[in-house]
Amino acid sequence: MSSGKLADKVAIVTGGGSGVGEATCERLARAGAAVVVADINLVTAEQTAERIRVEGHQAIAARFDLLDAESINALAATAMARFGRIDVLHNNAVNNAPEVFHRDGGFLEMDSEVWDKIFAGNVRGQMELTRAVVPHMIAGGRGGSIINTSSGAGTNGQMTMSAYGASKGALNSMTHYMAVQFAPHKIRCNTLILPAVLTRGLETLFTAEQVERLINQSLLKEPTRPDDIAAVVEFLASDDSRVITGKLWAI
Repeated sequence: MSSGKLADKVAIVTGGGSGVGEATCERLARAGAAVVVADINLVTAEQTAERIRVEGHQAIAARFDLLDAESINALAATAMARFGRIDVLHNNAVNNAPEVFHRDGGFLEMDSEVWDKIFAGNVRGQMELTRAVVPHMIAGGRGGSIINTSSGAGTNGQMTMSAYGASKGALNSMTHYMAVQFAPHKIRCNTLILPAVLTRGLETLFTAEQVERLINQSLLKEPTRPDDIAAVVEFLASDDSRVITGKLWAI
């Protein structure tokens, strides 16, 4: 039997093969959770899962594509088949493919196809996975915790990234609706509003100068690292936060 504040809980973490998701999978496992490492890149997902297993914790890898309904339903089914329940869902994956991300500009020049792809990956995918997971949480009768990943772009306007920012704003609003509708089943839903987090992925999207500028925009002028976010996810996944739901956590 596992020990720790997440003992005997089962957690799905999307985007678990790298960055924030990777750090979160490792942290939740060390806190006692059995972890489903879900990522579009099955190789990196399996690498994360294997590191967790080497440490003596439970983890499996699953390929997951936010844009593929079959993949979304299969992820929930895989978790249930392997562990028999789902207690935590960390909707962490986003559609940040460079060929889409770098075409996200101002509203007047926005390509509607880019807009649709970003919303599909950053809103619909999370909604569909939540709908696939919550019935299992309800049937389990133990409640649960859903933790969405948003961004400061969803609360602050800027000259570019219109679709990305609007999609994150939609996710923020969706969190409130989920919290209200799932509360009768003791299922909580909260969202993390992230700053620029120092990951390998960030370096592929922004120049070093842009990253430095993003860090300097924070109050503490300190870089945010993946494990900083993972620590907050661990708290929201645990019973320590059992009365917290419908909140936007700006980090």
